[in-house]
Amino acid sequence: MADLLKTSIVLVLIILLLRRKVSMAAVMPLMGAPTPSPPLVALAFAAGFAGVILSPLHLCYVLTCEYFRADIARVYHRLFLPSALVMRAILFPLNFW
Repeated sequence: MADLLKTSIVLVLIILLLRRKVSMAAVMPLMGAPTPSPPLVALAFAAGFAGVILSPLHLCYVLTCEYFRADIARVYHRLFLPSALVMRAILFPLNFW
């Protein structure tokens, strides 16, 4: 449950900050230790990836959809699966580290 809360906090922060480097620096103190464990760093990275990719404010996403005249909802549908797979892949190190 604590990992789910941490993931939610990381996703919200990254969507708000929209920069992976800045958001990683912002969420590292939330990991609970001066040097967080590798699974928690991987969790922060995966949540950062999902947060940036799924953010409706991501400029590359908006401009690409506008340039190619793509339906934003259909493109979102295609982005959800890769983001979910990245978040799913991080569960293995979290459970077995």
